[in-house]
Amino acid sequence: MLIGSILLGAMTLRARVVPWWCGVLLIVGFPLGDVVDTTIGEGSEAIVLGKLWVLVGYALLSSARAPDQQPVRVSRASPGPRIR
Repeated sequence: MLIGSILLGAMTLRARVVPWWCGVLLIVGFPLGDVVDTTIGEGSEAIVLGKLWVLVGYALLSSARAPDQQPVRVSRASPGPRIR
């Protein structure tokens, strides 16, 4: 799960669909939840992960409400021959 969360966070950062802090939260959140669960007590990991997913959901909702602020993807391939 640790490796999967790191990969998910890295791909989230690379895709640039949501703000960068969502990727960082995914990378840091799962290990932090495990540490909190062992130090504070049982069930505290669920609170940390719940807050993580609420913040990621907020980022997805706020990006869906503002389509004019989405990054524009430009293809670097040549446009090809023009047909007249």
